[in-house]
Amino acid sequence: MNGLIADMVQEDPTKRPTMDEVVTRLSVVQKKISSWKARSRMVRKKEFWLLKMWRIVGHWYQTIGYVLGRKSAIPDPK
Repeated sequence: MNGLIADMVQEDPTKRPTMDEVVTRLSVVQKKISSWKARSRMVRKKEFWLLKMWRIVGHWYQTIGYVLGRKSAIPDPK
């Protein structure tokens, strides 16, 4: 993912990938990520411990609801 982002923000626009290339590379990255990894919570660097615990509980509550409801972690645009 870092390589794709680095390519997309090149100073020279001619060195940037086309949208078709970006979509192809994103689909490759998406296939490598497990469902649980895709559902993981993004954590702030300096998060107060009490707030962190609150967010963890909320995240798991929501994630369990999605899993039981059989919602895909990454929607498929079919």
